[in-house]
Amino acid sequence: MGAQLADPDRRCIATLGDGSYIFVNPTACHQVAEALGLPVLVIVLDNDE
Repeated sequence: MGAQLADPDRRCIATLGDGSYIFVNPTACHQVAEALGLPVLVIVLDNDE
């Protein structure tokens, strides 16, 4: 979100594993992105072996 705020005209894409996604509290992150009007693309990779 910080990169998107720094350069609003650039497309920022977050890629992370499913465990990392859960531990970063995704609900709060999505609420802040919505409140700031930030376009968010998150790619969550399934790390199941």
